Amino acid sequence: MSKTKRNFNFSGVVALILALLLAAIIIPINLIVNYFNFNIDTTPSKMYSLTDKTINLLDSVKDKNIEMYVLAKDVDDIEDFSKDDLALPLYYGLKQYSEYDNIKITCFDPQKNPNLAKTLDPEGFLNLSNGDIVLKCNDLVHRVSDLFIDVEDANGVIIEEKYVGENSIAGAIKTVTEGDIANIYFLTGHGEKTIKENYTFFEAQTKNANYDLDELNLSSVDAVPDDAKIIYICAPQNDITLSEKEKLMEFMSKGGNISLFLSPNEENFRYTNLEALLNEYNIVIHYDRIYETNSDMCKKDDPTTILFSLAAPDESQTFDLTSDLNEIVQSGIYPYITSSRSFGLVNGKNTAVLETAPLMQTAQGQSGYTSCSEPFGGTETDTESASGLFNLACYSYNKTNNSKLVVFGNAEFFDDKNCGEGYTIIPLYLSLSCISWMYDSEYNMEIPDKNRAYDYMHFDSEAKANKVLSIFVIAPLCVTAFGVIIWLRRRNA
Repeated sequence: MSKTKRNFNFSGVVALILALLLAAIIIPINLIVNYFNFNIDTTPSKMYSLTDKTINLLDSVKDKNIEMYVLAKDVDDIEDFSKDDLALPLYYGLKQYSEYDNIKITCFDPQKNPNLAKTLDPEGFLNLSNGDIVLKCNDLVHRVSDLFIDVEDANGVIIEEKYVGENSIAGAIKTVTEGDIANIYFLTGHGEKTIKENYTFFEAQTKNANYDLDELNLSSVDAVPDDAKIIYICAPQNDITLSEKEKLMEFMSKGGNISLFLSPNEENFRYTNLEALLNEYNIVIHYDRIYETNSDMCKKDDPTTILFSLAAPDESQTFDLTSDLNEIVQSGIYPYITSSRSFGLVNGKNTAVLETAPLMQTAQGQSGYTSCSEPFGGTETDTESASGLFNLACYSYNKTNNSKLVVFGNAEFFDDKNCGEGYTIIPLYLSLSCISWMYDSEYNMEIPDKNRAYDYMHFDSEAKANKVLSIFVIAPLCVTAFGVIIWLRRRNA
């Protein structure tokens, strides 16, 4: 009787042993990683990790007590952000901020906890809403918003999502820990409009950006205070003195900034010293008042409240203060200015070092320019009106000493009486933009945006699409089927 030789296939046993060994290694590793919450950020832009700039900043302010309030709907804790994939960059950022003992993070829903929102913003200056973050340190408060930006293609399809929150939050931390409150001084002593009587709403708007408003009588001090960032001169009824002009010129020679709001004044005198100051910046005061002859270009029953246009910057200008506001105008907001004088731009002795340009001008209607200038105050002997294009606001920048000057033909558009009127919103925003241009109290840490890119494949034709589809779908299926067939044929070998 012959014996049959049997061949034993150990491949299945070996595979089983290897699988068990692999599981024995991987499962404990996963448990350990999960226990210690260990993550590796493999995204190209390191979307879920703080940059070295932020870490260095946080290390440098460990001696400062920082409060961070995160406002979001249905959120009570940092972990709530982990439930939303789109909010993961913010979630991991907050987790890393919370590792610092000096940073206290509070997450809350402002609708469910309005008292806390009121405590953060008792006077409503910050206009808090869902998605905002409030940073506090000592007496400084700063609001951060718009943490995410969607980038769309020409068809309105979102092709990229940017997380800009790290740069904004880091800048806010630096602002409240190292920044100081910038002082805007309102000049007094010449019949000007005052803060408490005329500009409390404007004071609230600037306070939101860490500016502090105060009053200054130059005749009682030797010089402009060192902490002054901007001097406001609002509707003076009399000229400044020669001594005051010299103090202002000294202030500007050191890089100081001045905003003048020179409403028409019917008194028969000249602003001789203010004229001299403006002449240094190639701007001339006109003693006039602008009105409209076209009823479609002015407020009903008030020809001195006129439509104006924002001057578009040309290629020679370094600064663009109007383009963003023009987008608001194009959305349907009509810009008006009430009772304004005009200004001229000239080539003076400092032309080589100055950049001077208009900001607001009279608007052009369907039949052309219908605005007129009537003599108003001053010592002008010409009583005839002129018509055409007029400059209602201008700016000038001295490239040598970095001083900046803006002048508006009206001081009432941003006072408490007119701020609530919708037609003054554009000149108000322009004046606020000029403040930021003159002195920016925020820090930009220049941390790059974190991109969440969406991958797309573009095909010129359906045939090419089907070809690629066959490669990536059908081919793997064929390989899988081929493998199954081989396994079935050899399983009993």
